[in-house]
Amino acid sequence: MKIAIITGLFPKTSETFILNQIIGLIDLGHTVDVYAFRNTYNEIIHPEIKKYKITDKVTYFNIPENRIKRLLKCLTIILKYSLMHYQKIIKCLNFKEHGGKYHAINNLFILSKFINKQYDVIHCHFGPIANKTIFLKDIFSNTKFITTFHGYDIRLGLEKGGNIYKDLFRKADFIIAICRKMQEILTTKLGCAQNKVIYHPIGINIKKFINNTSAKKNNLLTITTVGRLVKEKNISIALKSIHSLRQSTEIKFQYNVIGDGYLKEKITQTITKLKLNDIVIMHGALSQDKIIEKLKETDIFLLTSMAEMLPNALLEAQAMRIPVVATDVGGVSEGMQENVSGYLISDFTDTNEIKNKLLELIGNKSLISTMGSQGRKFIDENYNLDKQNRYLVELYHRN
Repeated sequence: MKIAIITGLFPKTSETFILNQIIGLIDLGHTVDVYAFRNTYNEIIHPEIKKYKITDKVTYFNIPENRIKRLLKCLTIILKYSLMHYQKIIKCLNFKEHGGKYHAINNLFILSKFINKQYDVIHCHFGPIANKTIFLKDIFSNTKFITTFHGYDIRLGLEKGGNIYKDLFRKADFIIAICRKMQEILTTKLGCAQNKVIYHPIGINIKKFINNTSAKKNNLLTITTVGRLVKEKNISIALKSIHSLRQSTEIKFQYNVIGDGYLKEKITQTITKLKLNDIVIMHGALSQDKIIEKLKETDIFLLTSMAEMLPNALLEAQAMRIPVVATDVGGVSEGMQENVSGYLISDFTDTNEIKNKLLELIGNKSLISTMGSQGRKFIDENYNLDKQNRYLVELYHRN
């Protein structure tokens, strides 16, 4: 099959789930091209991007921000393609159908990258990106148009009302929900038809996420959080819990925070305020290989988010045989087994409960090992990337 993957930013360090999907489809023998609105020049580049020469497969829409430049380039596109692709240009410039002149003109830049190509499937990641490109379904009616929602797009829909995805839900062949909670929200709160929403979670490359316990460099107990430094990840509560834990045990431990984001400075200030500089290490954004190296040294994974759907980091930690302590928000409970592979915290502000669950683990190496093994088994059975990508191809073929 010939598949176009469309996303907003590429390559983006934190969106390994998109990269893993691209690589998985390539490994299954399919032709995959990637389209993005912007390049993320300062992002950490995962090794697989070079190995698979993904950058050679990426096309950027390059829509000029300057209005005059945008109009001039728009005229150039019309002159270049109107003779051979007159009908496609006319459909693209249907102002009424596509939300006005501004959106229709922007659509020309997107269409120009697709106009001489034919795909079996156009697969968009994130609802707002699909909103910008769903007009392609009007032009390439025989191409399947699929969208995977991930999390922030669901929150955006709830904040602004499901109508923001009205055209997308109507025109798309189907919508992918990465967890059952998301499936429920899409149908009952955002208004997508039940027969269009398909449950298909993200997958983990379990061959890559292997934890060799002998790789641990020292006996210092290590707790780790992986996530963007944004409001939803609730890192301040994690730090307050770590502060409380330190006061409640004589066991020496270290807390790793892996990720970057707009709250970095504020989080750094909180670490200083709580006098945690000697045990908290801020690693910034890391490539997936380096994250795995840090997870090899980790005993407990901590996730204190106030909003999630199905966090990739939660699945990766369990694939590494690491027990998890996680807040019960969104689809988190679907991504682990409560009291089997870790503990769920009902209130994401309850630092005392988070501390108590961490205490149960840090004093019991046998429990850490048992829960870690159960987590690995759970991920292998439910979130194996190879199985998920094969099922995705089945979805592509579905009528």
